[in-house]
Amino acid sequence: MIVRPKPNLINILSALKGSIAKRIAVRSLMVTLLACVIVLVETLHPSYFAKVNATPFTLLGLSLSIFMSFRNNACYDRWYEARKAWGEMIVGIR
Repeated sequence: MIVRPKPNLINILSALKGSIAKRIAVRSLMVTLLACVIVLVETLHPSYFAKVNATPFTLLGLSLSIFMSFRNNACYDRWYEARKAWGEMIVGIR
């Protein structure tokens, strides 16, 4: 019998074999650097950026959350109906 060592959390999170981390590392680093540059410029020269009110973002977030809630409920209803149909089919086959 083959007994393999039990993996710990550090080994699982740092595994690169079979991981997508290698393929997205450069893009993730570029986005992070771009965000750092923007924050630095905004901190040093706040006059370059217009003052933005948070209300539009709040309303957008609220509307998106409601929309995603309805979409999630519709997906769950489809999954539930398919599960019922599959169960009826299995009962019919027996």
